[in-house]
Order: sequence, then C-alpha cells, then structure tokens
Amino acid sequence: MAFEKGEELAAFDAELAAHDMRGQWLSDERRDSGQGGDWKGDVWEPHLRGRPHIWKWQQTEPLIEKSAHAIEESFTARRSLIFENPALERFTTHTMNVGMQMIKPGELAWAHRHTISALRFVIEGHPDLYTVVDGAQCPMQERDLVLTPNWQWHDHHNQSDGRALWLDVLDGPLVAALNQTVFENFGEDQQAVRNDVNSGALRFSWSDMEKALNGLDDADPHEGFALPYRDAATGGPAMKTLEPAIQRLPGGFQGAERRQSSSAVYLVMEGTGRTVADGVTLTWGPRDVFVVPAWARHRHFNDSPDQDALMFRVTDRPALEALGLYRED
Repeated sequence: MAFEKGEELAAFDAELAAHDMRGQWLSDERRDSGQGGDWKGDVWEPHLRGRPHIWKWQQTEPLIEKSAHAIEESFTARRSLIFENPALERFTTHTMNVGMQMIKPGELAWAHRHTISALRFVIEGHPDLYTVVDGAQCPMQERDLVLTPNWQWHDHHNQSDGRALWLDVLDGPLVAALNQTVFENFGEDQQAVRNDVNSGALRFSWSDMEKALNGLDDADPHEGFALPYRDAATGGPAMKTLEPAIQRLPGGFQGAERRQSSSAVYLVMEGTGRTVADGVTLTWGPRDVFVVPAWARHRHFNDSPDQDALMFRVTDRPALEALGLYRED
C-alpha cells in the first residue's frame, strides 16, 4: 500500500515509538508550534518558568507567628514557611526554594546534612543566636549571612530571649532535577563545636558588607550599587550554585531594563519602590520578598527621592556560569 509523504512519516513515527525511540524532527515540530517557547526571528527562546510574584510582609508575619503554635517546637520539624511561586509546583523558582525560618527562644533545630546547598540571611538576630556548620560556630546577628554548603552538618541554636528569624535560600529544585537529593540525620541533637568560623568562608558579617557597599563608586544603570558576596580565599563566588548579593538603589533611581538567564529572589531590607517584571508591577517595602524569573525583562525603581532602598538578592548565576549557560541583554 502506498503512503502519502505525511502519512508515511506518521507511520514511521509510530514505529519508532513502539521501539521507545523518537525522531528529532518532532522536537522541531514542537518548537514550530510554540509549545514551551517562541521564535524571535531566527532564535527560539523558552517561555518563563514561574512568574513574577511578591509575598508581602504584612501577610507573611502573622503566618510566622501562627507557625509558632502550629509547630510547637523546632525539634520535630523545621519551622520554615516556603514561598511557592503560583505558576510552579512547590518551588519559588525552577532552581531555588526560598522561605522564612523562625525558632523560638531556647530552641534547637537539630543537626543534619544534605546535598542541597543553603544560605541564611538573618532578619532578626541576636548575639546568642548561631548556626554550627561542620563544627564551626557561626554567629547570626541581624543582617549577617551564614552559608551551609552541600553535605555539611548544620544545626541552629537560639539561646537568646527573643525569636530568631532568617531568610532561607536553597538550590533544592536544581539538585532534585539532577536526581542528587540526599538527606542524612546526624544521629544526635547537635554536633560538637570545634572552632569559630573564619570570616568570608561560612559567615559574612553585616558590618563588613555595609562598609564595602558604601565604598562602591559607580552605580550600574540596571542594578544601582550591587555587591556580590565573595569567597575570601579564592575571590570567586561564595557558593557554587547560588550568588548572594546586597543591592542598593539610590533615592529616585530608575533602572534600565534588562533580562538575564538567571532567576533572582529579593528580600527588601530598607526603603520602598517597585520592580516591573514581564509587565507585572511588584510594589515592595521592608521585609517583602519577591521573585523575578529567568529571562523576564525587568526594571527596578526607587520611588523615594530622598531615601536609598536596600535589598538582599540571590540568583542561580554561578551554576549557569559553570555550565556556560549564563547570558543577558
């Protein structure tokens, strides 16, 4: 029986499928149909994964307080509220999970480790709050940053008389996509403290970062003054998969539009303003958290003419750069 050309190809596609194979021409057909992306001239680009979104502090803070009653003590489970992107399942971006974790006075969050890397930016800290990372005691005062690189033991201790609160950022979705997620409990509540941490390795004090930030001379037209955290020993990224940074928008700043292949999550520290991402306006203030997905066109605005805006920002840029995939325009 003779086949028309299209019918013959369809029959061949079915024959390949019966042998658990597929012709690459079907991928071309998917691109031509606009599924998952669009052609821009001669360049095919993927659609956004997730969407721009903001979690307002006035809504988040009461839920944090409720969590103290819902999870009565932090030994049973981490008392962390994860920010789920409405356009994704379970994740904040397609490579990062972000949340706020709180432990009450006198509490201990038990020791464990995992192949997921994490960082903690302190929102409410104390001299008697600390994380132990592979035996190194890392103080957690307000606006300090503590890193827990992958497969390092860590436990959190609040020996103060006030609640402790910090922003968690983890590369869990990226690690899960690689099927490399492994957790291990320490076996005891806490690990022994062997030594204090070396600055610039696992802990970055706010006083040092603030001084360095104030020493910057030239503002970037897109980001204002941006200062990434760097490994003191190598000068390279502070983490292999995540790039934390402090970003300052001068009063009245109107950022130029850009897009980047990295996803970004922001915690507003001071000031008010707005970020326009993929046509969505996110109006922000202190302790709000918002997300800009990879490849979303975006601009930052500081709506106060007299007050700088200050933000803590995390992207997945180091992972993309290591793979040769980072780009921007």
